[in-house]
Amino acid sequence: SRAARRMTSGSWDIPIMRGVRYKSCIHCTIPKTKIAIPKINQKFSPVSAERAFSDCGLFFEADFYLEKMMDISRLDPCDSSVNFWNSDTLNELVYYDSKVYVKLGMGDVAGAEQASVDMQAILTEREIPEDGRAFFLLQKEFTDLYLRLYQQKDKAVIAEEFNSYMKKMEAGEGARDTLSFCVCYFGEFLQVMAEEERWDDIIRIGNYIKNARNFSGSFCPVY
Repeated sequence: SRAARRMTSGSWDIPIMRGVRYKSCIHCTIPKTKIAIPKINQKFSPVSAERAFSDCGLFFEADFYLEKMMDISRLDPCDSSVNFWNSDTLNELVYYDSKVYVKLGMGDVAGAEQASVDMQAILTEREIPEDGRAFFLLQKEFTDLYLRLYQQKDKAVIAEEFNSYMKKMEAGEGARDTLSFCVCYFGEFLQVMAEEERWDDIIRIGNYIKNARNFSGSFCPVY
């Protein structure tokens, strides 16, 4: 079942700190990013634990660690003068994005939907620099597409939505081709397409993934 599988998330290949560029999923990138402020590494360390639990199908444990991550953030807020990439706003965006996948793993679609709504509210209502907003809008676009797997019962609709998304990525539209994903993340969509017998599309997408540089191996390492 989908709930028993690893849930990873894509991210945009952009400079995060000191000109260093990472190209892996956001939940692996942020914990290993070398940031000058020690507190931020402490804050994000539970994300690694969340990924480890999710990879093993332990979604209730992952949810517990996400909440602890936010407890740390709320008890020890960053100074208002820090830039976005060191801010509590960044921490909240990662929290809500992670929450979508964890809640789906727990079978709580309504909770996942609420997490997506909360993430959108932050992106809409808060002052966020353009590069940060663009990063998380791209992140949220694919997260919402994955959420659709659980919302939409018509597999033909999901297959077509995924096919349209991939065509945009293949065309480099909207910087989607700069996203970086674990290839297993796309397996669930391809399985739906197989059930709909869309073999030509599967071959096309498979060839693209095989040759694209923005897809990593079969799993995300946990740091």
